[in-house]
Amino acid sequence: RPPRPTPKPSSAASDVYKRQAYYDASLPDIEADRDKLHQVFLNLVRNASEACPADGRVRVLTRHCAHWELAGTNLDPTRRYILVSIEDEGPGIPEELRKNIFKPLFSTKKQGTGLGLSISFRLVESHGGQLRYQPSERSGACFQVILPESQSESLEENSPNFVYQDLRKEIS
Repeated sequence: RPPRPTPKPSSAASDVYKRQAYYDASLPDIEADRDKLHQVFLNLVRNASEACPADGRVRVLTRHCAHWELAGTNLDPTRRYILVSIEDEGPGIPEELRKNIFKPLFSTKKQGTGLGLSISFRLVESHGGQLRYQPSERSGACFQVILPESQSESLEENSPNFVYQDLRKEIS
């Protein structure tokens, strides 16, 4: 079992919430569209930060996805996946609303368009992955992005489908 990374709190003075990140440095490359994944993670982190109280925390965790975690999904169990969790300390999503959160035009926000999660859901699916919600173990919400590891031996750094092994640039 790899050692647990140490949290890296946010250094931005304008943040009204605290950000903690736990990155697994052993994660392999993934093949994906960098801009589309940036849109997904930006939306998820923004939603988490808006849901947090002023003294709340947003946690970002990357790790290998265990095969048992694929149970109940339509993902290929013969492939390996990485998991990115974005967790907040907000109120969470009431159980009666959870079945609608990925539907277009559904929003729990007064000023929300209802497009962020539905677009993110489709973008992750287009990469052969899955975006899912589960209540946080602490309190609040936890969104998990499951993405397949690259099957290519080598990826070109200048390719539009190259995503650095270090996902921190995309979700920090």
